Order: sequence, then C-alpha cells, then structure tokens
Amino acid sequence: MGKPSMRRPRLTKHISYYELIDALRNADRCPLCDIEENSVKRYFESLLHENVNDPGVRDALATSHGYCPRHAHYLRNHGNGLGIAILYQDQIALFLQSLEGSEAIASKVARKGASFWHRSESCPACRVQNECRSHYCNTLVRWLQDEEMRSALNGSSGFCVPHFLKLLDMPMDADTRAILIEKERAHMSLLLGELREFQRKHDYRFRDEGFGSESNSWSRVIKMMVGEEGLF
Repeated sequence: MGKPSMRRPRLTKHISYYELIDALRNADRCPLCDIEENSVKRYFESLLHENVNDPGVRDALATSHGYCPRHAHYLRNHGNGLGIAILYQDQIALFLQSLEGSEAIASKVARKGASFWHRSESCPACRVQNECRSHYCNTLVRWLQDEEMRSALNGSSGFCVPHFLKLLDMPMDADTRAILIEKERAHMSLLLGELREFQRKHDYRFRDEGFGSESNSWSRVIKMMVGEEGLF
C-alpha cells in the first residue's frame, strides 16, 4: 500500500485578497501604493475622529516622541487643528520636561549630544504602514498562482520599484518570482516606450500629431521609480 499523497493546505480568501484584486483592477497607479496610502489615511482619520483622547494612543505617542517628520506633516496637512493640539500638547510638555534645569540639560548634551531627545519606539504611523506593506505583499505572493489574481495582475498598472523590490524580498517559489519579474518588465517597457513617444512628439516635425496616453508619462515615471509621494 503506497504512502498517502501530501496535499498543500488549502488557502482561504480573506478580505485582503479581495481588496488586492480591487486595487489591481481599478487603481491607475501602483496598486500597492494605492492600498498603503488608503491605510495611512484610515489610520489618521480614526485617530483624529475617535482616538485623540485614548490613553493608550497618547502613551504610545509619548514613547515615540510623536510621529516621524513624514507622518507629522501628513497629520498637519489633514487640517484637524483641535485633534493635533490635543496630541501635540503632550509632545511639547515632554520636551520642556527634558529641558528642565540648564545644568542638567547641559550635562545630558555633553554626555549624549542631541540624542537625549531620542525615539525609544518607532513612529506609530510607520508601524501601521509597514505592517500593511508586508501583509499585502505577502497576500499577493501567496495568491499569485490563483487565476483571478493573475488576471487582475495582467490588467494592472504595474508596481512601483520600491514595492516591486519588497515583493521580491518575500519568500516564494521560482515560478512565482519569474511571473513577477516578467510582469514588471512588461509594464516598465511600456512606460519607456511612452517616454520616448512623449519626447518624439516634442519634435517640431511631429507636433501636429497630438498626445495620447504618453502625455503624462513624465509624471508617472517619477511615481513608478520612487513610489507615491509620502509613502517611502
């Protein structure tokens, strides 16, 4: 009697699978940038509308000395003055506390330099963003052999370089890696052709032809090479 065959465990499609399918089909930019930017937006909306007075949230911000510069400016641009005032009064109070006594602060700086005001924990928004990035990259890799996922990927706008490199860092088999690389090559080759066509139509000999999809390629190429503004 032969040995029983070993079957791969059956994967279950959770909400992140369907969110990824939706982004691949509908985003007019890197779909992972789209998902990640929306996760940051939801985080700050929830923070400002529901959690500014939550002791746990404020303790975490106190430990991290507020948000990193990138996310602090994102918060400022959100425009919720009252929520920001509540959250950042803690930061000012903590900073002033660290400066109490001119001799004490002089001694701290002499021993540690400016590191006396250091982050003992990472920015809370960075943690949310990094968890989102890893989760959806992992979801994509796990489901790339799925017919629906492959179809959505084929119709997508392609991945920005930072997200593509993150995907390549995920554990995967050789076939999955080959699919990712081939799809990225195809998207980038198309973009290169659009950039060349954009330049060609700036030549006075062809200026009457008019611009097509290549008209904004000069803007898209920046986002494809470095990701959406404020994400990396």
